[in-house]
Amino acid sequence: MISNDQIIADGATTFSQLQDTFAAAALAHPTGRRQLDINCAGHSIRLNLVGIKLARQLAQSFGHLITPIVPDPELTIQIWDAAESGVQLRSDSDAQAKLNGFDILFRTSKDNRYFCEQRDASLSWLDSSSSQAAGYIASADAQYPDQLGRPFQKMITAWLHEQGVQSIHAGLVGVGETGLLFVGNAGVGKTTSTISCLQAGMNYLGDDIIGLQADTHGFQGHSLFATCLVAEDHLKRFPFLQEHSLPTSYSPEEKSVVFLNQAFHQQIKSSVSIKAIVLPNIVNRVETTYRPASKPEALFALAPTSVMFLPRPTQASFNRLTEMVQQIPAYWLDLGQKIDSIPDSISNLASEVSHS
Repeated sequence: MISNDQIIADGATTFSQLQDTFAAAALAHPTGRRQLDINCAGHSIRLNLVGIKLARQLAQSFGHLITPIVPDPELTIQIWDAAESGVQLRSDSDAQAKLNGFDILFRTSKDNRYFCEQRDASLSWLDSSSSQAAGYIASADAQYPDQLGRPFQKMITAWLHEQGVQSIHAGLVGVGETGLLFVGNAGVGKTTSTISCLQAGMNYLGDDIIGLQADTHGFQGHSLFATCLVAEDHLKRFPFLQEHSLPTSYSPEEKSVVFLNQAFHQQIKSSVSIKAIVLPNIVNRVETTYRPASKPEALFALAPTSVMFLPRPTQASFNRLTEMVQQIPAYWLDLGQKIDSIPDSISNLASEVSHS
């Protein structure tokens, strides 16, 4: 049930105030103005920014999606760094609500036109009718790991959802033109599997959040961020990631952000056709092997967390996942203690499904 704190009372006025304050920040700090155009899941998005360090961070997270400037972007996002620009959010705005102990508060207007994500040091709003988003961060140096690694995730995925691209909780790698989707709850081995494949030279599209789109040829998986969020034990297992990682400033997170695009630019891909659904499963043996999984098992591993974390869950969202599970074969990936054996199993599986 949505509480009163989650209902946006006057969306038009407060969204306009955010845009006006962004304009004030741009005037106050003209040398900090930056623009990035990206192509995300086939859609053009423009990031208008006030903040030099913020722009550098975003160029790393979206590096594989950056495109030449387009004349008419489909979505425009305006964000300013309050510390760098010296312009704070107006305190008389209804843009903010009490967090009431929550780390993140998601809010929506009654007509679903406006969607809001609020934290203690950031705020962003989406106006879906005009395809515009606006907001601020208190400082580029005071962001949570997921903000650095998956910037504007809720804003972008909420907007993409209306364009027919659904965000799902999954990892995705590509062996040539064959995409393998790793699904399951946190801790089952999605990140271990995707990073192992990256290390072995396979293509990487994400370890936790992927865009899903149905087309005439089946289902496409879209990369949203050229990053991964890695716990300390993963960094020990994959020391090659350490030089590309940024430790978190928030100890409860216990994760580092790893920026992958610069070091692995040739392997970071934007889209791939999904040919198999893979269910990682940690087992007590040495080698990693795969075996068929049932469609109910695949749906149970994929649907709960994917639908739960959507900005606006719908029956259509669940139906799309059901359709994919019905059309695409699923396999258990029994993860053994020998991490180096994961890519071999994935390579063999990719070969099998690509010839079936």
